[in-house]
Amino acid sequence: MRKDTLGAILCFAALLAGSGCFALRNKHAVNKEVARGQMQPSPADPPPMLTAPPPPKEIEAQPVGRSDNLTVRRIANKALDKEKALDTYILRLRRREQASGKTEPMEVIMLKYRRTPLSIHFKWLGDESKGRELIYVKDQYEDKIQLLTGMGDWFGPGHRMKFPPDSELVKSRSRYPIQEGGIGAAVLRFGALLDVIERGQPNAGSLRYLGPKPRAEFPNPLDTVEQTILPGVESFLPKGGIRYFYFDETTGLPLLIQTFDQNQYEVEYYCFDRLQAPVPLDDADFDPAKVWPPEKK
Repeated sequence: MRKDTLGAILCFAALLAGSGCFALRNKHAVNKEVARGQMQPSPADPPPMLTAPPPPKEIEAQPVGRSDNLTVRRIANKALDKEKALDTYILRLRRREQASGKTEPMEVIMLKYRRTPLSIHFKWLGDESKGRELIYVKDQYEDKIQLLTGMGDWFGPGHRMKFPPDSELVKSRSRYPIQEGGIGAAVLRFGALLDVIERGQPNAGSLRYLGPKPRAEFPNPLDTVEQTILPGVESFLPKGGIRYFYFDETTGLPLLIQTFDQNQYEVEYYCFDRLQAPVPLDDADFDPAKVWPPEKK
């Protein structure tokens, strides 16, 4: 992970993004769950609009193939149904990415999510950037990403900054916008990808079911789907690559997403675990003035 504030802004990717040894529920969340166990969900915002992959820039791509059986569609539909119920949740994200040709350290992040209004809170838990936090609430707090600096950030820990989510500084380093942070956006992207493959879009690549595969991160095998990515479709994979989605049979969700370039070098790793849903999250859980201590002078 780069030790600078601009890099800190963009660690919300995720999603995806992208198993654990401890739970994320904090004292605040537990008390509220006891007090308000019958939380009434708010009317849901519509899911984010996801566009099909752009046409390749330098080569004329040929179809790789379609989803070769109904198993992938069944997996996708199950995940999409589960996503509809994820109005609020807390989970742990373990994330590792390649940036500027260098593999960054593993990050351990707590993620809180509320669908309406769209609210996301990231808190770094591990040694890497410990104490850093990001909060974003749609149309609130100037509609900007609120940053609390952590260990290794500019100015040291405990300082506040804010940035527009569509600023060039943010977009230059982010693979996914913060509005698509969380496991739900990964589900929606997978569903949208399958749709364009089934429609026969030439540069959509392919999806192939590989069966249940064991992973060290989880106790039980996960249903594994392989995505072939054609050259020129994704900017950080100019020569194409392979992405693996690992779906949990119980929850139906992709708990692990791992991407490799054309040389089988890992460029993305997102592992979601310790999922708690639903949880009673309200405005106070995403209010920087209430969540964070007074700013250091």
